[in-house]
Amino acid sequence: MSAMILYWSLGGTTKRVAEAIAEGLRGAGVGCELHDLRTGAPEDLAAHEIVGIGFPVHYYALGRSRVRRARPSSRSRPPRENL
Repeated sequence: MSAMILYWSLGGTTKRVAEAIAEGLRGAGVGCELHDLRTGAPEDLAAHEIVGIGFPVHYYALGRSRVRRARPSSRSRPPRENL
């Protein structure tokens, strides 16, 4: 059995948690890879039976810098008459 843990970390805490989970899985005999999502999407995700995803949460929401990039700005929306 193999696992992959995908993570995105702002200050390093999420990375440390992902590493601790990977260590626990390896201790239980599960092969485990870590993948930092800042480097892009993993190529071999389908090769794993277990996939975990970790990202920072601040006050029950994604980290501010990530939310800003994820939300389209009002300037990028098409005018209403084109909808």
